[in-house]
Amino acid sequence: MLYFAFLRAVMPSGKNRVPMSELQQLLQENGYPGAKTYLHTGNILLKSDQTREQIAKDIHQLILTHIGPDLSVIVRTPEEIKEVLLHSPFKEPDYNQKRIFFSLLSGEPLSEGIQSIQDKIADTDEILVIIQRTAYMYIPGNATRSKLSNNLLEKKGKIVATSRNYNTLSRMLALAEEHK
Repeated sequence: MLYFAFLRAVMPSGKNRVPMSELQQLLQENGYPGAKTYLHTGNILLKSDQTREQIAKDIHQLILTHIGPDLSVIVRTPEEIKEVLLHSPFKEPDYNQKRIFFSLLSGEPLSEGIQSIQDKIADTDEILVIIQRTAYMYIPGNATRSKLSNNLLEKKGKIVATSRNYNTLSRMLALAEEHK
């Protein structure tokens, strides 16, 4: 089955640095022969007969053992990512698509944690909508100055989160189509 694996908090330098060419080779040599990486932010396309939980644990351990960073891994199917994009509550022309962030969640966040985030952003023009295991964040201003973040979602929701934008998720879907 075809899967996407999204790494949490990959950085181009520093303690969470994961060279994508090295990761791609590592995956190809360890049970994922057709694995491909996209961008330097930890996006992987792979085929596997394992469960998503097994894939996430395996990739986490491979990175930890061979490259070093202790990174969370969230695994989704291409069909699930299509649904994420399809069900976005932020549609054009009302919302600038470049200001929407899709945060993939490891599970259902705590409702009281999400309410506390909603309270925190109530006086801003930022919007958070949770649908299943995705947090849709509309951040019209500078994302680095936003009150919304993966860290806040994780802390308040007691889950792991990793965000991508529309272009990255769309490109991953295109890669999956090419890989079929």
